[in-house]
Amino acid sequence: MKWKNNLLSSGFILEYEAAKIADDLGFEIIIDYTYSRFNEQGVCTDFSIDLFATKLIQKDGKELLLCLPVECKHRFSDAIWLFLPDFVPEEEFETGHMMIEEFSKNQKLRYGDTYLYFRYTGRTRKGIEIKGDSVYDKEMKHGLQQLKYALPKASIDALWGQRLEYSINDRLFLIVPVLLTTAKLRLAKKEISIQELQSFDDIGDLGTEVGHLLYVPGHSLDYNKHCYNTIHHYKDCKIPRYFESDQYVRIKDIQGALIKSVSNPIINICNFNDFRYFLNSFIKACYEDLELKSYEV
Repeated sequence: MKWKNNLLSSGFILEYEAAKIADDLGFEIIIDYTYSRFNEQGVCTDFSIDLFATKLIQKDGKELLLCLPVECKHRFSDAIWLFLPDFVPEEEFETGHMMIEEFSKNQKLRYGDTYLYFRYTGRTRKGIEIKGDSVYDKEMKHGLQQLKYALPKASIDALWGQRLEYSINDRLFLIVPVLLTTAKLRLAKKEISIQELQSFDDIGDLGTEVGHLLYVPGHSLDYNKHCYNTIHHYKDCKIPRYFESDQYVRIKDIQGALIKSVSNPIINICNFNDFRYFLNSFIKACYEDLELKSYEV
């Protein structure tokens, strides 16, 4: 039935199922989260991602607001997203956490489980979709772009959402963008080559199926300008400090830190069947990391 396939392709049902999972795990959810950016014609235009979910994690008087911008891409069962393994050595790689620490009372997060959880997952800088005899990357690239350009506004809204809460002593903000798909994810073998590919009889020979992985976007002058323009637009907004309720921080006072936190993002690509496990594992790791938090200035 064509209507059924079209409805599934729209991502409409996938968004709903993803929202139900996040809601079940205690996240607050915004549907169709909107942001603005300049389009290819130079006109400021509204865009959106499917979900913006937030969860406050509390441990021993310390708090972390976990923020998940989510874009959903429904693909049919025969679709495979194949990714090339990252060639950057492990010791030179940073997790890419978008951590905002300016509202935290003198302490920095000492990465423990969340660091290890992402350090040892699959990591990539390029992917492509294989479906039947077709090979293309349009839908994947579109989802990644939509998600990436939403991040500067998401960082502002994460902070702005705290403005009426004066009793909180201390809070960190962690932004974790997720591209969610029903496509199977495969990470290619590191030794893959043109010659080796010619000998493969099955698509499974290309590499290992994974539930989720990290995507490292390339640097972009346009995106860096977008980060600056978005955050600069809110420069005069005042955010109350948690631990000093009679004092405020203007966005312009922490503009450099905010731009730095979103200018080199890492995007999590997750298969829908792995989504609940992914969220549960991340929440658990955040609790563990709060226990390791250092109070040294």
